[in-house]
Amino acid sequence: MTRKQMIGTLNSYCDKVGCSLCEFRRDDCSSFSSATDEELKRYVERIGGKIIDTEPQNVCELAGKKMEQVKVLKEVTRMIYPNRMEEVIPIKEFVKNITDKGYKVMVRRENVIGGKYDVVIYEEEELKE
Repeated sequence: MTRKQMIGTLNSYCDKVGCSLCEFRRDDCSSFSSATDEELKRYVERIGGKIIDTEPQNVCELAGKKMEQVKVLKEVTRMIYPNRMEEVIPIKEFVKNITDKGYKVMVRRENVIGGKYDVVIYEEEELKE
């Protein structure tokens, strides 16, 4: 963590906590910029921060947190929904029936003159590593 980052961390901590509850009250909060690097490191460690390398990409911020499995969409089928099918079942109701079963639907207007819809149906599945 660079000196500037440590000062920023301490200042944001003091802003959140407030000076009346601040554990640095004895050490004079306002003088973080005049503190030595060693004092800054001690202060950051005292508030539960981690001293890390100056390169932020070396730190995994998700360490210790439960990670959720990523879901992706897999195409199940693709179909043409002609405009004349609107008399049998409207496109909105057709899509609602499919989404009620847990699928995802993408509808595009295929041909404006012919009045066709391009309907693509997807299902969610977990990403395999």
